[in-house]
Amino acid sequence: MYVNVTGDRGRGPVPVGQLIVDAVLAETDLEPDDLDHLSAYVSADEIVALAEDDDRTSVSFSVEDHEVRLDEDGSVTVE
Repeated sequence: MYVNVTGDRGRGPVPVGQLIVDAVLAETDLEPDDLDHLSAYVSADEIVALAEDDDRTSVSFSVEDHEVRLDEDGSVTVE
């Protein structure tokens, strides 16, 4: 699944997994080797449901003690 990234990051279609990893790395002091495969944190079914279910606006999950939220518009928030 891809997300069309626009604005300051303007990279065009980006795999949603890469978008999430990039956001986590940018907002934390984690390194790529610190992260497991995305499926260790969130199921692909949850991400697909976000894209397909009009009533669902976001999916939230934890990545290495950080809360991550993926919104239906493709924005990622890391706390």
